[in-house]
Amino acid sequence: YQRRVHGVGTACDAPNDINALLAKWDLGNYYSIGGSGRVISINPVSILNGLKSSGANLTIKTSISDDVNAAKNAMNGANIVIVCAATTSTENEDRANLLLDQDSFVDGVLSAAQIPSVVLLNTPGAVLTNWASKATAIANMFLAGQETGNAWADVLIGKVNPSGKLPVTFPVSESDTIPPCSQLYCEYTEKLVVGWKRFIGKPVQFPFGHGLSYTKFDYEWVQQPTTTCGKNLIACMSIRLNNSGGVDGAEVPQLYVAFPESAGEPPLQLKGFSKVFIPKGGDSVVSFELSQRDLSVYEESTSSWVKPSGDFGISIGSSSRDIRLKGFISL
Repeated sequence: YQRRVHGVGTACDAPNDINALLAKWDLGNYYSIGGSGRVISINPVSILNGLKSSGANLTIKTSISDDVNAAKNAMNGANIVIVCAATTSTENEDRANLLLDQDSFVDGVLSAAQIPSVVLLNTPGAVLTNWASKATAIANMFLAGQETGNAWADVLIGKVNPSGKLPVTFPVSESDTIPPCSQLYCEYTEKLVVGWKRFIGKPVQFPFGHGLSYTKFDYEWVQQPTTTCGKNLIACMSIRLNNSGGVDGAEVPQLYVAFPESAGEPPLQLKGFSKVFIPKGGDSVVSFELSQRDLSVYEESTSSWVKPSGDFGISIGSSSRDIRLKGFISL
């Protein structure tokens, strides 16, 4: 069965102007970030070219523009539409906003689509996706360089089962984030509630640690959290992951700890994670260990790490908001 795939949006076949990149040290594009750490790809593979060379049984048509009406026409006769979008970033300055360069285009295409719609994002970090509920699926790849299109093709045709997890939060609104600063002196007042922890208790679009797969993983305790561990450990525990889906895949179980309220710490902290490959129908045991330093807070008055007393909440899950197992330890 040959699928008719229509790709729409300029980001599906993004250019790579090497002369422009060489002329401006902090210029970024949809393949690499700008700045001193930039690696310029000689001939990066676009999403479109990756799909064309994938060997999959696809009929591919395109509308390489960010015109909604052209995209509507391109969708005629298609089984599925792939909507491509991206944005850039560079060293030395904040992004002016968290919008994709094609944000309104994506929204318009999704509003008009009558067929399954997959949105592919190439991003340097968090972006706004307020049209998310209109999409059949959304996949994000942080700027991936030379093999961008080939990597996308491997995931889209099922050659690779995605297993990445977000190291950032995709917010609902820019007002939930720290605004960009263009001054030489920028004051940040969030203190311990930095990064993803500032979103705890707030609605988000996609939470820290989030990432889906083509298979399903079930969690169960093997050893609930205990303080009887040895090896100078304060606490330890182990879980079993079962791949109950129909595809080989990898999961990243994440360990979060809630300190006693008296410690004055953020409500939840990531204290461990492990990426585990499990064949379909298989299982794997994953162990987590917590040292004294893991369960200590820094005390400025004594310039030392101090372990608080009280109950510590233990949560293990597939993301910071997909908690599968809970327990506690008392110290």
